[in-house]
Amino acid sequence: MFAIYSPEDFPKWTEDGMADYRQAFGIQVVMKAHTWTELKGQDGEGLGWKMEYFNNWVDAAGDAKETFHSCKDVATRIVGDFKERGLRFANLDKITAKEKKEIETQAEEVNLNFRRKFVQRFEISFRERLQANPGRLTPNAYEEECYKILGMTPPEIVARPQAPQAQQVVVQPDPAMIQDMVRLELEKQLGASPKGA
Repeated sequence: MFAIYSPEDFPKWTEDGMADYRQAFGIQVVMKAHTWTELKGQDGEGLGWKMEYFNNWVDAAGDAKETFHSCKDVATRIVGDFKERGLRFANLDKITAKEKKEIETQAEEVNLNFRRKFVQRFEISFRERLQANPGRLTPNAYEEECYKILGMTPPEIVARPQAPQAQQVVVQPDPAMIQDMVRLELEKQLGASPKGA
């Protein structure tokens, strides 16, 4: 029985929906983190999938072709480009428990190295952004997950103390003083002396 080991969950879900999933030959495989996912095929016995496709959609009836994809083919294709993420596959009927454990350990180590690269990439982007270059100041969901799994904290913008600002003091005027000022200005305008009032 062929199975795929994954150190991460696939598919990954984000606010926008499904963001990252593994599929081959049109067959999507749902995997849970740190577990082996057995490939059972169409028959449920682990042989594979029989698929029909058409080269010509106009005359589909006469152009049908069948292909067969074994579980090993599907596992090889799914793991193929994602070995760096720690995906591994094996025929569980033909390996020992010790070999299975070694595969799991190696997959977890490779996945942690992959996550370290993501953290490093974000931190470079963060520093670039602080220097007014293109970059990002906040990590995305996967980068946050990487920080959490690696036991690290994302960089933060340092809050530098601000220079003290000059405070303006607002003085509420006295109503009697305003009346005196208005009276004096009125007398000045009319040409009368302030003493004759």
